[in-house]
Amino acid sequence: YKKVQWSITNMTIPTSHLKEGLSVSYVRTVTAKAGAQYLSADGTEYGTDAIIQKIALLPNGSYTNTGWSFNCQIKSTVEWIEAPEHIIYDMQADAFNKLVCWEGTPCILVLFRLPKNENDWIKLDEYSLELKNCCYWAYLKGSPTNNTSSIRVEIPRNQLFTPEAVNDLLDQIKINQGILP
Repeated sequence: YKKVQWSITNMTIPTSHLKEGLSVSYVRTVTAKAGAQYLSADGTEYGTDAIIQKIALLPNGSYTNTGWSFNCQIKSTVEWIEAPEHIIYDMQADAFNKLVCWEGTPCILVLFRLPKNENDWIKLDEYSLELKNCCYWAYLKGSPTNNTSSIRVEIPRNQLFTPEAVNDLLDQIKINQGILP
């Protein structure tokens, strides 16, 4: 069977909704592979899109939420710059401020870097589904910006949002009693 390149030319939803759906699917898939739980924060505009929770195996063979978690603000973009060691993203100032002013359980930015050509986003056939490109994560700290439109954010390219990264973040939160360094 031949791999089919998917096209969005006949889409009936806004491209922004498609990008959001793809980014959420990516984060859900990586979280599942990590053996963690993804909880949707649908319907809020307060800076968080999901909660990722650590799961543990109990002695009787059942599973439980451990109480250790982090929140995610999930973004997707075709407007990114690839530098040697960073992905550069011009983030909306309001979204940035929500992250740097966040208190409590950590909230990280998960950025889905899509190919610039929309027709390269998804390829599928009978045996596989390819979702291009990847997600990066960043724990943003600092002061809120006074900018009204955007602020440039640099995310280290080695901070891929992978199952290992999910588990590392959850372990760091557990070790540091609910905070990220």
